[in-house]
Amino acid sequence: MRWLKQIFNFYLDSSIHVALAIYALVRITLESFNILYGEALCYFIFYGSIVSYNFIKYGSNAKKFFVVRTTYVRWIQVLSFVAFGLTVFYAVRLSIGTLLWAAGIGLISLLYILPFLPRSKSMRMLSGLKIYIVALCWAATTVWLPLVNSGVGFTADLMIELIQRFLFVLVITLPFEIRDLSFDSLALATIPQRIGVRKTKILGISLLFSFYLLSFLKNDIYEREMLVNMVIVLISALFLVFARKEQTTYYSGFFVESIPVIWMLLLLYFN
Repeated sequence: MRWLKQIFNFYLDSSIHVALAIYALVRITLESFNILYGEALCYFIFYGSIVSYNFIKYGSNAKKFFVVRTTYVRWIQVLSFVAFGLTVFYAVRLSIGTLLWAAGIGLISLLYILPFLPRSKSMRMLSGLKIYIVALCWAATTVWLPLVNSGVGFTADLMIELIQRFLFVLVITLPFEIRDLSFDSLALATIPQRIGVRKTKILGISLLFSFYLLSFLKNDIYEREMLVNMVIVLISALFLVFARKEQTTYYSGFFVESIPVIWMLLLLYFN
């Protein structure tokens, strides 16, 4: 059982799970807008997410990323380089427009951990911005990129989907911020630091309620989509309500990040 746990921890630590969550949100967008599955884009985003998140976690100092001392991190490094190669492999199959937008999102992700100027802070360290940058990048990657790649024009439904995705990611990031209360610097001014855990949960429930109500503003409303969204709202709300500073190892890092996967599976099943 010990080696199974080690494999599972590697699966989480190497960002495969978070990349799967992002991949799931891309599939949800394709299903919601009745767009044919595009292997190149989906795998480009999946492998690119592994590279991005591993660089964020292990590469804020470039020297530490390229020169590692432990075997465990070295394997994560090898996986990251393989993922980078696969990202490039699928990138050449995408349109120039899609790649330009992806480059813009990638730049924001890069500035998330690297300073703007030699003596300035990264965006991650700017007071109160951390969670909004994450939500913006996820929304742009999982909604805007698939629609741009498919040639879908800008519509009211697209704007609503972008707002909904932003709100959803914002909410499922809150359990992480609650977990990190004991570790985050007060200078970050995260939502739980500013308003407390109880009010953070109330805010998150309100955002989930807004997320669901926005569906009624769409021109194309499907009963199956409304049902699935209701289930996802309830699951997300439960995980938020039971989130606390003293979380189990896998509460946020696995179970909360599995919500997009559950969402995708439910949508695919009902479709």
